[in-house]
Amino acid sequence: MSDIYKLCGVAVIALCGVLLLREARSPFAEVAVSFFGVCIMARVAVNISELIRFLKELSAGSTAEDYIKLLLKAAGIAYITELTADICRDAGVVSIASYVEIFGKTELLMLSVPLISELCRLSISLLKL
Repeated sequence: MSDIYKLCGVAVIALCGVLLLREARSPFAEVAVSFFGVCIMARVAVNISELIRFLKELSAGSTAEDYIKLLLKAAGIAYITELTADICRDAGVVSIASYVEIFGKTELLMLSVPLISELCRLSISLLKL
């Protein structure tokens, strides 16, 4: 939990630095934004890798293993879609951001088709009892 406080503190410091650079019309402002973005995403990647390792250990050999894989794929699609759309919005191309979000949503729906199919089969078998 204390990692979030550290990260938010660094983000606020980075924000102040970037705002000062922008006010001075320095070309390094965008470089600073990119640098801090990469640093934060590197920390996010560490957290996600720890979470994935934990979930794989938790589900190893259980019947939930396939569902955990599906959940991880869905989370990955959601994060990548959100990140890409935000980058497009920051660049001022809102229409491409919207298209990326629509594509991400359809990918999530396609990913959930086997789960929905399994739920339908289970529901039908329960109704036949």
